[in-house]
Amino acid sequence: MINIEIILQNLLDYYDLDTLSQLADKLNVTQPTISKWKSRGSITPIKKKCKDLGIYDDIFKENKKTHCFGFDTSLMDIKLNLRAECQKYGIQITTLKNKRLLYLLEHIALEAEVNKQTQDLENDLIDLFFKYYPLLNKDLFPIKDVLDSFEKES
Repeated sequence: MINIEIILQNLLDYYDLDTLSQLADKLNVTQPTISKWKSRGSITPIKKKCKDLGIYDDIFKENKKTHCFGFDTSLMDIKLNLRAECQKYGIQITTLKNKRLLYLLEHIALEAEVNKQTQDLENDLIDLFFKYYPLLNKDLFPIKDVLDSFEKES
């Protein structure tokens, strides 16, 4: 089974992009369209778009790699297995490419934990979230529910 998250990450990697908004521009669709694909797990429209753009093989039929036991495994399968193994052992992975931001976020989070200010930091980050997503209404968007759901998935 193909994982929508990996397909979207493959597209981001293919075009060397950081956000779904950038990917939407590249695919000549709207960002809400990509969000709908993601939330519904819709692979078919992505396959069609990739075929139209001539990148289907690059995204869906990556070069086969031979596993050490002699099995053929695609890069996509390797990514799925790696993600599952990371989850199994509690290893967090990120798609954040900006190492400066990653450094800052990691160190701020560690300091907040040490000083027992994790909830304060979460509240500050929620404020930043709405600062950078000005079209979302803080009173209407269920950010706490989204965070709870994300926490359960991880």
